[in-house]
Amino acid sequence: MIRSLRSRRPRPDPTGLAGVVAIVSFGLAGVFATAGPPRGLAEVDDLLAELGEIGLRLDAAAAERLEAGPGAAPTGIGGPDLAALAETWVESDASAEVRLERLERLRRLAESMSAEAAEPLRFALATARYLASAASADRWRSGTDAPRSPKMLAEEFAIAAEDFLRLAARAERERAATASLALRAGGVEADLLSEAQQRLEARRLRASFLAGWSVLQRGLLLGEAASAAEAAEILEPLLDAGRSDPGPEDISVDRRGDLGFAQTVLGYGIARGIGREGDEGERWIDLLAIDSVDPDLRAALPVWSLLMRTAGGEPAAARRLVEGWRRRRDADAGWFAVALLEALRRDEAEGGDAPRSEAWEGLARIAASGLIDLGREDRLRRLADGARSDGPWRPAGPLGAVLAALRELDDATGGDRVAASRALLAAADGWPSPAPGLRLDAIVGLLESGAITEAWAALETARERLATASAADRERAAWLRLVAIDRLRARGALAAAGLDRTAWALEASAFLEAHPESERASLVAVRLGGEDLSLDRLVELAASGAPGVRRSVRSTIARRLAEADAERREEVLAAWRRLGPIELERDPRAAGDAEVRREAYEAVAVLAAGEGEDLRRARRLLSTLDPEAPGGTAWERALALGLAADVALASGDPASARTMRQAALRADADRGRRAEERSAVATSASWLQRVGVGWRASRDAADRSRSLAEAWAALVLEAAEAVLADPRGDESDRGVATPPDLEVRAAALAAAGEAERHALRGIRTPEAAAAWRAAARRFADLAETEAGVAWRAEALQAVANSAAAAGGWDEVLAASRRLLAGLPRGNEAWRIAKALQIEALAELDPAQARAVLDQHRVLDPEWDRGGPGIRLRRLHERLPEAVP
Repeated sequence: MIRSLRSRRPRPDPTGLAGVVAIVSFGLAGVFATAGPPRGLAEVDDLLAELGEIGLRLDAAAAERLEAGPGAAPTGIGGPDLAALAETWVESDASAEVRLERLERLRRLAESMSAEAAEPLRFALATARYLASAASADRWRSGTDAPRSPKMLAEEFAIAAEDFLRLAARAERERAATASLALRAGGVEADLLSEAQQRLEARRLRASFLAGWSVLQRGLLLGEAASAAEAAEILEPLLDAGRSDPGPEDISVDRRGDLGFAQTVLGYGIARGIGREGDEGERWIDLLAIDSVDPDLRAALPVWSLLMRTAGGEPAAARRLVEGWRRRRDADAGWFAVALLEALRRDEAEGGDAPRSEAWEGLARIAASGLIDLGREDRLRRLADGARSDGPWRPAGPLGAVLAALRELDDATGGDRVAASRALLAAADGWPSPAPGLRLDAIVGLLESGAITEAWAALETARERLATASAADRERAAWLRLVAIDRLRARGALAAAGLDRTAWALEASAFLEAHPESERASLVAVRLGGEDLSLDRLVELAASGAPGVRRSVRSTIARRLAEADAERREEVLAAWRRLGPIELERDPRAAGDAEVRREAYEAVAVLAAGEGEDLRRARRLLSTLDPEAPGGTAWERALALGLAADVALASGDPASARTMRQAALRADADRGRRAEERSAVATSASWLQRVGVGWRASRDAADRSRSLAEAWAALVLEAAEAVLADPRGDESDRGVATPPDLEVRAAALAAAGEAERHALRGIRTPEAAAAWRAAARRFADLAETEAGVAWRAEALQAVANSAAAAGGWDEVLAASRRLLAGLPRGNEAWRIAKALQIEALAELDPAQARAVLDQHRVLDPEWDRGGPGIRLRRLHERLPEAVP
């Protein structure tokens, strides 16, 4: 909001600089000391208000008239009002080109007004241009942006200097004329003229002040001693030192507390350092290292010293400064970025002899090392690649190895990221200091590439080195340990990494103790306490927490679902549903974010445990994820295929589940995985268990077709044979403990699948009949063990069916009686067993068969419904009536 000062009289200012103190900091205090945004057009509002001349008395209609052109300027609106409107108009959301065009139109408007009325507007326009150029210079120096070349920026400052010098000269002429009038005036008129003189003198000093800094900016950008000398000449009178060519000893201590005066001292000192000798400039800058000086300006003094040394062509002195920053550890990453860019750009600009180039190279190396010390190798790589026009900077030695590894890691995809991460770890080993950031970046690369066990080993190896790292790096390392353990557990690879199920909880407790104020502490606390919190409480936490907390709650409930028994699964799944849609469902465009994709894959795994709408959601998520898109990894492709197999299985589509499972296993094998990475696809034991559950459920379906039954039989047989072919494969490859009864269960299901297949194909030869009966009996034998007890009913049914097909009615009768004794009365399996019993009796003892059938008809009014009922109706029609 623009502040109106129309009712406020300008306060007399003996120096004339109070109004511009915020203008000439032009971002360096923010960028280099506090890492805030540079000053630019967005801050012109406050800056112009501080000039003490801007008031606002305009409405939307006035703005529209100004938009229409200079000739439409409303009557009665003076220069101060137009200056305020200019600020509002120029700082709008329009593009830079549009804003510059508006500035030009405002300039033409000022030219159409009287000199006196337009003066505040001209000053405001010149200030706005200066601020825009200064913001660009700040961004160029720190490497955050390079919208214009330094020569173009220098030219802008040259134009600004000319504008301010003209404004200063005009203010001086008007002040002199006013002074002449004041000599002949008296009373109130004399007082008003005296105030006018003060305002004009203040304007002259402010314009001179900005002119000096504009020329100095040019000298800093181009390293021009002549510009520096001119800036010193302009700024020197503002010091009011009492003599020409003053020294630091001539400057009052008391006045340095005034920010405007302190900035004048700073500018003059820098100009003297560039134009003469840097050590002299340092003595001037040292004048401001006292408590009474504005803290932001004081904090930025080291960077001003650096810029003075580099602009003055003193790489050795600049290097000593930067070495001091590293040694004292009191520098911001932005300082090192400025030093690196200054070194590389000055070296390229000079194109001089080897000694000069080596001196600049030495400064660049020290600055680059400072960025690595602070864990800002990401910024280092970007600056090294973009600082020079002749290509990326490629230094030799350890620094060169680090940069090469960073480039390789940034550019690598898929399996290449593992090699690139290893290269960065090797480069970190060769670095003379601990370089925690390099190691952690490499470990992140391993984690993202699926090399979880290797990432954990690297974290363990780096533990001692990281003990002396910064608090931020120690927190980051502790967080990565939690991430690694979480992924090891998800992949069943804890044992392979030498960990057990308590590892995550132990690390989480250590994290909370060491980093209680961390932003991640709430996530860890939710996850750690999640094992004891009720489902309702977890849902409440998710509703009131940040996105990270919601994701942590989702993961906690997902783990509970995976560990829940059949009775609790629906309760846990219902709690997960209450959390609402995940991020990818709310915004499909977020699929490029790795964390969003991880959450989505976890959601698919959860939804595959449901039915109906859950399965439809799972399929929609899989279609949105598209691991084949750019950025998708081989691990994701295998994972997505494996999850698609889970969804197809839960949907009762065994043919698609079998196809997807085969594709997932191929994708998992083709990606050159390591042992711990195989969890991209469900373990063979887990898959067999799910297939068995699905097959059993399908047998009770009333609409079970022959083709569906054949597909289930093929899937069961294939899943069982995969386990039997390598019963300990999950344990050896993934660190998953093999269930002691796994082989028995697999053999039972293999026999079941084989028996089912024979039943569906029918008996065409005695050999086929014998094979079917052998498979069924093998199934029954295994079902008699403790491991196979869950399959006893299916095994007896297989025995009965195979015996009936071969005419072994005694065996059919024995098996059916056992089934009837063990099954719940009246369900589909029980009714099939009843039909088998009566069919066997019809062959062995028709009279008893009739008696049993008649009794069944009395006890079960729906005796003739469904498949078993059809068979019983046939027997009713064939068996002789009972004798009364």
